[in-house]
Amino acid sequence: MDFKQIESFVAVAETGSFTKAAKVMNVSQPSISLHIQNLEAELKAQLLIRDTKKIKLTERGSEFYDCAKNMLRLKERLLRDWEDEDKGLIRLGASSIPSGYILPEVLSTYQRLHPNIHVSISQTDSEGVVKGLTAHDYEIGLVGMNLTDDELKCVPFYYDKFVLITPPTVNYKPLYENYRLSGSSEILTKILRERPVIFREEGSGSQKTTSKILRELNLLEADLNITARLNDTEAIKKMVEGGLGVAILSAKAVENEVNNGEVYAFDLHIKEAERTLNVITYKHDKLKKHEEDFIAFLKQYYEYTYRN
Repeated sequence: MDFKQIESFVAVAETGSFTKAAKVMNVSQPSISLHIQNLEAELKAQLLIRDTKKIKLTERGSEFYDCAKNMLRLKERLLRDWEDEDKGLIRLGASSIPSGYILPEVLSTYQRLHPNIHVSISQTDSEGVVKGLTAHDYEIGLVGMNLTDDELKCVPFYYDKFVLITPPTVNYKPLYENYRLSGSSEILTKILRERPVIFREEGSGSQKTTSKILRELNLLEADLNITARLNDTEAIKKMVEGGLGVAILSAKAVENEVNNGEVYAFDLHIKEAERTLNVITYKHDKLKKHEEDFIAFLKQYYEYTYRN
């Protein structure tokens, strides 16, 4: 059995035709037929039912199809991993906060120290990162949520907290100054109940943390005037700066706006407002040395921010 035979079988199974499979494989139809014949002879099983209308899989053909697809995926992944290692390529999946506010500052230092290592980043929400990692689209994920999946290894590397941000206007200034003195959660609930609220999209680690914060404040989403759900933290910040509402966001994501006086940031003095950003990897995968080195660098870079 060789990969050409397996690829020919998969092509016939998926197209339902020797002629179409030959076009997909860019070989002659007799070559496809010979590959299938040799494969069936080696497996001692009929894999295809041939009639004048369409090629169909036998029961064992269906079983072998799943196996064949897996073998081809493993082959493609192995070749890709070898190519990535030769190129010094690291494939990362990252949710919005790590991709937008962690990696830009980390990579400038990392690639100055390791000019021969290159990083490819796929940005999605935290759930999307997990799906991409388990599908082996990349080997390392950075997310803003804790995971309990037995198949994944989850290691914290950055301590983060959430804040309530509002426009820095006269309407909010007394509330902001009063809150800085008292730390009263009643001020937070008053703002959230009475002002338009902008949320992140469902599925993001940020929104999952926000939901926990609301529960801690004894608030339901039904209690709030939610005017928008966005998958772009920058867009949410711009809307708040423009006076269109308030939002609960990562302190890391808004530190520049806070320092520039573009928003007020109300620290949330509750446990649910604290979280870690985490490196996730697939437990059954053996990382390449340059991938392990990158994770070690990332943890060391932010070591001082993580509270044990």
